[in-house]
Amino acid sequence: MKVARGRVTLQGNADPGILYGTKEAIKNVVEEMVVGFGGGKQGWIANLGHGITPLVQPEDLRFFLEEIHRIGGR
Repeated sequence: MKVARGRVTLQGNADPGILYGTKEAIKNVVEEMVVGFGGGKQGWIANLGHGITPLVQPEDLRFFLEEIHRIGGR
């Protein structure tokens, strides 16, 4: 984040396999990603590195997205 100094938008790729993990594991990955971006609500885009895989449960994807909003909104 120091290198970018607000001049670019950063994009982070969470491993989509995390959506098969526990809610705690999903929360930890999102937290690590948001902290890596420097926190806040601007200057970054969170995504899944290879998209959503076929057997992901919708509620796990929803939890991932809700955690991004919750943690990123601090």
